[in-house]
This record gives sequence, structure tokens and C-alpha cells, in this order.
Amino acid sequence: YSIGHSVTNRYGGKQIRRPDMTVTYKVFERSTNSRGRCSSGFHSLIENQVHKNRIIMENGKLELDVYLPDDTKRSNKELLPIIMFVHGGGWQAGDRDFLSINYSGGLTPYLLEQGFMLISVSYRLQCTGTVVEDMIEDLGDAVRFISKNAKKWGGNGNHIIPFGASAGGHLSLLLSYSKKFPEIKGVISLYGPTELREQYLWDGASSWYEYLYLPFYIRATRKLCRPGANNADCFERISPVALVDSNTPTTLLLHGMQDALVPVSQARQLSKALAYNNITHALIEFPCAAHSCEIYCSSPCSQGTLYAIERFLYNSIIANP
Repeated sequence: YSIGHSVTNRYGGKQIRRPDMTVTYKVFERSTNSRGRCSSGFHSLIENQVHKNRIIMENGKLELDVYLPDDTKRSNKELLPIIMFVHGGGWQAGDRDFLSINYSGGLTPYLLEQGFMLISVSYRLQCTGTVVEDMIEDLGDAVRFISKNAKKWGGNGNHIIPFGASAGGHLSLLLSYSKKFPEIKGVISLYGPTELREQYLWDGASSWYEYLYLPFYIRATRKLCRPGANNADCFERISPVALVDSNTPTTLLLHGMQDALVPVSQARQLSKALAYNNITHALIEFPCAAHSCEIYCSSPCSQGTLYAIERFLYNSIIANP
């Protein structure tokens, strides 16, 4: 990373970088509670590919895309650390193919150039009749599959860092905080929800628009657990703040201070819990930045995101193998 590359936007633009391979990692039977066709949430130059991915998921297959660095740029053949990308989309839309678009200041080509393997994972969406705990089950199966097969792709299955945005950030945190996967060495969340327990949401609000928006946020997130008498327990299990303890992995949180969809107070609450438990972490807040602020390649949020992720990966993987 360099200021020069940021100014010249070396890694910017909207170039398409197709994956080097696509692999099916799980086959499932679609629930009888399915809610019709799944929405991609995209209207862009990758819509045709996203549509194909969506049909495959609706037919009961979950796939992952593997992105490999150019061998000609690698000075050695050591196994590559793995970044596992979990897409966002409000738990009901989105697609793993989002990683093929150059965003976050050019994150995809930059990380590949630095010698990381990127793996973007599909998981069941709400439209297939699932809830968050089913999605975490899928992502856990993906980690096991990656860990088992990474060596033949040239990756180090013992060094995996989940990275997600919005709902993907929330799922990445839950997966990493489950403590079930020793191969997970850290986690990155971009503006991901961290607190879903209704009784604590109001306590964390810090601005007038948070108080205005919270009723809508609460209503939208109530669908993340199955209806039943134990919903309070479920929302505790899917709130990353509630899962923090002394064994929580190192964490990077990035959040826009004017985010109206997932208020910055969510990141601050998690940061406070991590600090209380003496967990190595960083919270970076971007002034005047909203939800998905890193999509615009030359924005301060995008370039700051790129730099923060690069430093985090260096400290959590390269400097501490």
C-alpha cells in the first residue's frame, strides 16, 4: 500500500476479476418454508452471473469461488493465507460474485497481489426458508471444506480470516466468535450488526436518527430467528456482543459514522466488549460516511478501508504466523 497508489487509483475502477475455480462445497434440501425466488440485490454488469448463482442455490447447491494470485508474481511457493469473503445483502439478498467487482479501493486485486488467496462463499438466504443459525452452519461447513482442500489449491487451511460487509460482517463475527474453528486467526467486519437483543439496542443509541430508525431495524431483524418461546435465547446467540470472552479472536471493525442502516453505535458496543475482555482489536470510524461507503474506489472511506485491512492482515497473519 502507498499514498501514491491511492492518489493514482492504481487499484480502483470496476474491472471484473473472474475466479480461478468454482467448487460445490455443500448440497442441501430446500425447506418447505421457502419464500419464493431469491433476489440478488444487484442490477449491474455481473447480474447474469449472479442470476446463475442464484438458480444453483435455489436448486440446493452451495458453491465457493477461489481467487489465486498470479504465479508469475510469487517469489516462493509457500502456502497462501486465506481470506474468506462473506457477502452482505440483509441476510436475504446478495451474492458471492460481488467479490469479482473491484471495490473497497481495489481490495480484490490488491490482496491477490500481496499473496493472499481469496475465497468467496455462498450461503443459504432467508428466501430458502432459513434463519441466521442455518447460515452459520453453512459457513462452518465452508470453513471445514476449505481447511480440508486448501493445500491442493496452494492455500494454508490453518490460516483463515473471515471478512464480510453488513450482514456478511455479522455472520463473519458469529462464525469466528463460535470458537469452533482454530484455523480462524482473526475476523474483519465492515459495518456489520453486532447487537440484536432488543433490550440493549435502545441503550446503545446515540443520535436522533438512531432513535428514529431503531423500530424499523428491530422489526427487520426479528425474522432472523424462528418464531417460538425461546426467541430471547436465539437473539443472544446471534448477537456477537454477547459472545465475546477472553478467547475471542482478534477483530477489525470498520464503520461509517453516518450509517443509517447499521448505526455506528453497534460497532462501538462490540469494541467496548472486546476492550473489557482485553482482546486485540481496532475500531475505525469514517466521518461523513454512510453504509457501503467503501464501494466508491477513490473515496477516503474506501482507501482507509484498504489500508486498515492490509495492516490488520499483516499483524494477524504475516507477523504472527
